[in-house]
Amino acid sequence: MSLGYGVGDFLAVVNLAKAIRVRFVRAPDQFRHISEASKTLCNVLRDIKDIYEQAELDTQQEKHLDEISRSCRSGLNELLSKLDQYQELDPGTNSLGGTCRRVWKRLKWDQAEMAEICQRIQSNVHIFHLFSTSLTSQVAFATNELVQRVNNTMEDKAQHELLEWLTTVNYATQQYEYFKRRQEGTGKWLLGTDKFQQWINNENKNILCTGIPGAGKTILTAIVIKHLEEKCEHDQSVGLAYIYCNFRRHHEQSVDDILASLIKQLCQRMSSLPEDIKTLYAQHKKRQTRPKLDELSESLSVLLGHFSRIFIVVDALDEYSSRDEALRRLLSELLRLQSNSTVSIFATSRHSPWIQSAFEGCLQQEVSAAAEDVEAYLRGHMSDLSNVVLRNNKLQEEIVKAITKTVDGMFLLAQLHLDSLRGKLSVAAVKKTLKKLPTGTDAYNIAYEEAMERINGKTAGEKELAIRIIAWITCAGRPLTITELQYGLAVDIKENVFDTENLPDVQDMEAVCAGLVTVDEKSHIIRLVHHTAQEYFERTQTKWFPRAHYDMAKVCIAYLFYCLQSGAGLRTADYPFACYTRRHLVYHLVRALALPGLARGVLLDKKKVVLCLQKIFAYDGCLKTFQRTAQVPELVTEAHLAAFFGLEGALRELLEAGYALNALDYIRRSPLSWAAENGHEEATRFLIEQGLVLDHKDKWGLTPLALAVMNGQFKVVRLLLDNGASPDSKSNNGRTPLMLGCENGHNYGSARDSLPWNVIDCQRRIVELLLKADCDPNIKDERGWTALHCAAFNNRR
Repeated sequence: MSLGYGVGDFLAVVNLAKAIRVRFVRAPDQFRHISEASKTLCNVLRDIKDIYEQAELDTQQEKHLDEISRSCRSGLNELLSKLDQYQELDPGTNSLGGTCRRVWKRLKWDQAEMAEICQRIQSNVHIFHLFSTSLTSQVAFATNELVQRVNNTMEDKAQHELLEWLTTVNYATQQYEYFKRRQEGTGKWLLGTDKFQQWINNENKNILCTGIPGAGKTILTAIVIKHLEEKCEHDQSVGLAYIYCNFRRHHEQSVDDILASLIKQLCQRMSSLPEDIKTLYAQHKKRQTRPKLDELSESLSVLLGHFSRIFIVVDALDEYSSRDEALRRLLSELLRLQSNSTVSIFATSRHSPWIQSAFEGCLQQEVSAAAEDVEAYLRGHMSDLSNVVLRNNKLQEEIVKAITKTVDGMFLLAQLHLDSLRGKLSVAAVKKTLKKLPTGTDAYNIAYEEAMERINGKTAGEKELAIRIIAWITCAGRPLTITELQYGLAVDIKENVFDTENLPDVQDMEAVCAGLVTVDEKSHIIRLVHHTAQEYFERTQTKWFPRAHYDMAKVCIAYLFYCLQSGAGLRTADYPFACYTRRHLVYHLVRALALPGLARGVLLDKKKVVLCLQKIFAYDGCLKTFQRTAQVPELVTEAHLAAFFGLEGALRELLEAGYALNALDYIRRSPLSWAAENGHEEATRFLIEQGLVLDHKDKWGLTPLALAVMNGQFKVVRLLLDNGASPDSKSNNGRTPLMLGCENGHNYGSARDSLPWNVIDCQRRIVELLLKADCDPNIKDERGWTALHCAAFNNRR
């Protein structure tokens, strides 16, 4: 072969393939497929080398060979890197004059990852086969196409990883669900209004659509987004991004999250990712950090410059955050985008003077359910009613007329009224219901009340299932998938083994709830039919399911215990409810313990509770007290748990029931120590009032005051000192609370410089409290250090 364009990379691939082939000698059976693929690749490369050592390749052929070789080399280098994870040098062969031999580690390999690498090697084998069998232009083209396909696959994978790194939230799923729920032909009135046409036909204009709850704003938003998608489908110079705000999803809708999602959606409309976005990703991936708000804002501003026109749609601004300053920051960021780009914003909201004033000078459109849309919806869903309605056209028209008259612009009310007619099996029953349809400002409350009355009229089993479903959806710490809820409902807290035969049917779950719940087809989230329903059940929770958190906490404990007993851990596909219970047991447990008269019931099986909490805190990297008591959970009392969560009411209930409040755990800490360490002022005060020893020392000689100082609990430190706690008590190594306060930053290590000012200020105020309490600053510890030594050493670090 002449020393042309591709020979360097080709020879490197030949040598690399040989080296990898040797590494697979005596490989375990689980590596058989990839071992065979590497062997086949070696054979093909050897054939090519033998055939073309004397051949003369033209420039185009050498270029093809170079492209093939570089693509193959990338895959082989990745495989070599993975092999290092599964092999190690055998120390027994590393003798003088001998050679080192690699042995296989006893690790379970990642099947999906290795299968992908194996597939890439097999693709490269096929490409080299094509190259070696013919040098005609057709085969060269086929070879080039396959190389491009492999490279494109790698590029697509890298792009997907980058976009998922920005945010995993997918608003396209919500868009699909909302648009699917619209009645065909409805919502067109908004698209035809003068204000909407002004907005869509003029750059840098904003429009705010306001309306009462249930007016259909979200469905109209979905219709607008669909209209925009169709309008700019074939024009990559037009950008489109949208956000559906949701009061149940505040945890994934910070301003940073919103900007990251806008960047992701706009990038998805581009044929290739902009270099500045790639650079942002590379910088933070290397440091394993997330971009700050100003970085995201700057990246988004630069990204907008790639488009000639950008549409941004935001639904339900009123649901964005319960904090006004968060909404102000979001609107400020969105409106700022218009300073240098042709951005047009479409937003919806309930009536809100503040939001409407923020859009002062912009187009504003009132949204309500159009009569023709309501009629279209009712006629489209008439088939949901009984045969007595379906066979009577006159009755159908009466239904349409009566409901349309009562909804008064509230589209949701039409749905609820229609649901109230389900199961009415006579003309008289239908007409009687129509006469009692609620209207006015309380219409929703009355409609939901009547739906619950219909549930109460069902069989005992159906009623129990419906109320449990609605309770779970209302009180859950986050939206639940239908599968998660199925498994939660199937838990029998009296049994130690989970029985899949207890799983309720999905269709039955929807059917028993009288139209109050719905399941999203793509996300599989089960939720209440509207956020007004969520608001209603949150207000009336004590009426319909007063013990919800108690029951949910018991279910979470039982389910986690199933997981622990099985040895499966808390992250497994075999236990679909494990992720939720791990994340939200504490959420329900704290609320259950706060319910009057239920603390003892929650802690009835205290050992299970402690074991579950140990595992949860271990998974979340927040071990604290539970790490130190893991060896003997039996010594953790009900009072310890109530103190840990700061539940003064639960402590009072336990005291009245005769429970001891001064029991000691494995490291000789009382509930007072647990409350003080975790900064629970009211629980600490209650325990002090019950006469618990203020200066009791644990196995390391640490008092409640020392623990509060170490953890920066200013209010508890002040409370303990005011009640006579000794500021000069020494730990086993001679440290006083003052010393611990002076070296409090020591535990933060190199991260101390980045501590927020309020944390550093709290440490300073704690030290001042101790000095005012007449502590002795000249006491020395076992090293001979005073508090001044500790402070000086801490500042040096």
